[in-house]
Amino acid sequence: TSNNKIEIKQQFSMTQGSFKELLEKLPIDSTDAEEAKAAKETAEDIEDLQDSLKAVEGMTPEEAKESSAMSKFRRFIKDLESAGDTVGKTIRGVKKGAEIARELASYYNEIAKWCGLT
Repeated sequence: TSNNKIEIKQQFSMTQGSFKELLEKLPIDSTDAEEAKAAKETAEDIEDLQDSLKAVEGMTPEEAKESSAMSKFRRFIKDLESAGDTVGKTIRGVKKGAEIARELASYYNEIAKWCGLT
């Protein structure tokens, strides 16, 4: 059980690290106004999700399962996979964006497994 807690803490930590890396890579200062707007919207989504997930770290698996944070995280992962979604397009457009998206999906899967989501 203590190993499981350590592993989940690591998953949350790695998730936050990946989100930070994505935020650093977003073209918020792009001279292309549309690209900059999409990057800013994506950054806001990521920052909101980061805040939500910080609260989940201290929850029991049952509380985490019922939290809005896990729902937001699942939706974010689905948006990453969607070619037509702003978040998905923006992330795939940054260097190593697809790789980071895959990492985030694997972290989501581990956290979801821990709290009993399928």
